[in-house]
Formats: sequence, C-alpha cells, structure tokens
Amino acid sequence: MKRAKAAGLLRLFLPAPVWLLANFLLRRLLIRLGLGAADAAGLSALLLLPPLLVWYRAGADAGRILPGRWTSWLLAGLCAVCAALSGGFFGRLFSAAPPVPARPLAILGLCFAAPAAEEVLCRGILLGRGRALLGTPLAFALSVLLFAGAHLTPGAASAALLFGAALGAIYLYGGSLLPPIFAHIGANCFALLRPGALPRSLLPAGTLVLLGLTFAALVLRRRGR
Repeated sequence: MKRAKAAGLLRLFLPAPVWLLANFLLRRLLIRLGLGAADAAGLSALLLLPPLLVWYRAGADAGRILPGRWTSWLLAGLCAVCAALSGGFFGRLFSAAPPVPARPLAILGLCFAAPAAEEVLCRGILLGRGRALLGTPLAFALSVLLFAGAHLTPGAASAALLFGAALGAIYLYGGSLLPPIFAHIGANCFALLRPGALPRSLLPAGTLVLLGLTFAALVLRRRGR
C-alpha cells in the first residue's frame, strides 16, 4: 500500500520538474545552434509536448482529454475574453518577453504547444491525478501555485494565480482538459501577438468577471449541474 502511494506521488510530482528542466536545456541548445529566442522556445515546446501527452495518456485518467460539458466550453471562452479584457494585468505574464514574431515556429510553439503543455502539467496531472492522492482543495492549490511559479516575476506570478485558479475551476467543473487548453491558448494568442492592444481602463471589469467565473464554476460543480 505504501509503495503504491509512493509510486503515485512520484508520478504526480515528477513530470513538472522534468519537463521544466528539459524545456530550459533544450531552449539553450537551440539558441546555441543559431535559433532566435522566440523560435527556440516555440520549437522546444513543440518537441516536448508529445512525450508529455504520452505520459499523461498512460495514466488512469486518460479520458480527461474528452470534450466535456458544453457549458465548460462557454466558461472557457468567457475566461479567455476576460483575460484579454484585463490586458494590462495579464500582460504582466509576458512583460519580460518581446512580442512573438510572426513566424510559424514561434506562434505554434508559444501560442499553442506551450499552453497545452502547461495545462497537461497543472490541470491534467497535478490537479486531475492529485485529487485522488491529496484531495481536491490541496491539489487545486498546488496546481495554481505551480502555474504561478512557472512565471517567475512577482507581477506575472500574481496574474498567473488568478488565471490558474479560473482554469482549474473550469477543469473541475467540466471534467475535461480541452476547455482550459482552449482558454489558455486564446489568452496566449492575444497577449503574445497583440500586447497592449486594449486599454488598461478595462482591467477592473475583466479581472472582476474572471473572479466571478472562477466562483461560478466551483459553485456549479458543487451543485452538480
């Protein structure tokens, strides 16, 4: 019993540090080979996403990549829109990086593969599998903290805490990984491709609505709707 629990905890906590370290080392290697920073980050995310998906699909909760409830897709769309409306706030997530160049490698990697990988790590593995081992509240908190910790500057981490909580609530409500991935991709595309496109005056409304969406998703899940 203890060995089984230890093995479960290892499968729960091992993927995140391994993926983060591999991503860092691969980016450095690609930059040394002559790629620009954005292209290196994009190609690294594209190359590391398939093995991460294989690891996730090998688990008992592989079915979490099924579509889920239509209402969770609606919540995910609203989440992405609110993140865009809060552009001045969520822009801090990418404040240390220049806008993504309009090249397919950078766009596919940073706007699509990277958010998908972060959702698999934070929501699919840590939250999805962690619920059985740690309980939902602790697994939820750890998934949000991991997501925030992946964005290392203080301003970015505070934005990621709120965004990660909303994505986690949508995952818990819908029981599927695809709606959070969709919301994360939408937010990344807007923030990375069109930084500063919306005025900071929209920040309070977008942030408050995003908080409301997080609360609504958790309440709906609790009531079983």
